[in-house]
Amino acid sequence: MVFEYLENNENKKEHDESLLSISQLGNCKMKLFLELKKLYKEEYSTSLKRIFRVGDAFHSLIYNEIIEKSYASGIRIVSSEQDISMPEKKIKGRVDCIISDGKELMVLDIKSCSAWSFDKYQKGEIPNNYRCQIQLYLHILGYKKGILLFVNKNTSKTFEYLIEYDKAFVDNLLKEINIFYDNMENNIPPEPCNGGEWGCKACEYFEKNKEEILNKLKEIKS
Repeated sequence: MVFEYLENNENKKEHDESLLSISQLGNCKMKLFLELKKLYKEEYSTSLKRIFRVGDAFHSLIYNEIIEKSYASGIRIVSSEQDISMPEKKIKGRVDCIISDGKELMVLDIKSCSAWSFDKYQKGEIPNNYRCQIQLYLHILGYKKGILLFVNKNTSKTFEYLIEYDKAFVDNLLKEINIFYDNMENNIPPEPCNGGEWGCKACEYFEKNKEEILNKLKEIKS
């Protein structure tokens, strides 16, 4: 296996904003709808952006650890931060890492999380959007296996969760994407989500400005 490690963090690329990001699938459809229609944009605080950067730092640490242990483990990084897309379905994504054990290629997706979330994931309570993300990566790349690597931000402990390609799951997901885009074209907003434990800012925004948003959608349609 030819070992290749691609550093793309400094390589600024143009992204097609008309394509739905795979990492957002499984999240609130209202948020996706309003953002693609350019009717809403969630603002992130400086502290939240700092948390994202901490996540990026954990990515780099994991990459370096894989490289350092590659001789003993037999695991090689083939590509990192690789952009992929499925234009016919209007979706795009960025794979954290493609690795090889010398026999097959696999997707490695790194998720840094709190100690509370880490404990939940160890019990098998994996968020649906993470499953959607890995399954679509596997589908687009034609791989059979993917690994979710969770990193506890409090202790730096890691936990691996293996996901095998599930064609039925992906077929159903692609149908949902088709329905979402059909409704997008007809300016039909999805039903608000239940908000979960922390609520949903996008759905709250829609309910608060529902009349104005629906009027704007009528203008777009006409």
